[in-house]
Parts: sequence; structure tokens; C-alpha cells
Amino acid sequence: MTPRFTNCLIDGTREPIALYHFQPQGATDGACGAEIRQAENVDVFGLKYEGSKSVVVLKGSRNIRLFGESGGGAPRALFRAEQSHDFLISNIYPLRGKVLLGSRSSVQDDDFETGDTNQVLLYKRGNPGR
Repeated sequence: MTPRFTNCLIDGTREPIALYHFQPQGATDGACGAEIRQAENVDVFGLKYEGSKSVVVLKGSRNIRLFGESGGGAPRALFRAEQSHDFLISNIYPLRGKVLLGSRSSVQDDDFETGDTNQVLLYKRGNPGR
């Protein structure tokens, strides 16, 4: 059996952190590319992802900003947010070809999904400013 893992876990930080050209690829069954858990003040500039699990999962986090995603992954939802507030996700441009239009959501929030919109320029919840 292949172990379940997440490539990157950001857990509990309150200090500002910025990641550039982030590639949390290759998550196995039941995991995700990266999880941001109980954290604040995280910026990600540029993501590339290929895989079948969500690129980034936010859990109980706030003041999170994700800028730019592209890749050929086919998860049910590219980004998931659970009990998270004050976040922004922008410039999602998944590669098409391998992924059938309508087969996934770009962003899945607690009670809302964007659906497969082909490209999301901005998804904002609350006030994710600094």
C-alpha cells in the first residue's frame, strides 16, 4: 500500500511567509499537494500542479493569498477551503486537454463551489489584506 502524504504542510504560523514558484506535486491517494492549517499571513506566488488531489487545502486559516496556478491536474476541486476566512485565490488557468470541461471545480468553499469555469481571475472571501 502506498503511504498517504501531503507534500507541504504549513501549520500554525502567524508570521508572514511567501512562497514563489511553488510546485506541491505528486500527492498520493487521500492527501493533497499542500495544506495550510490554522495559519495566517501566507502568500503563494505561482503554483504548478499535476495530480488527482487538490492543489492546496486551507483549514481554519486566514489572510491567505494564492496568485497564479496552471497545470494538467484533474482533482475534483483545485483549491478547497474549510472553515477559513479572509483569503484570495486569483489567476487560475488549468491546462485543458486531459481534463474534461465540467469535471471539476476551481474553488470549493465550505458551502459553495465555483464549478468548472475554465479560468478564475479572482475568488475572494472576506478581507485578505495585510
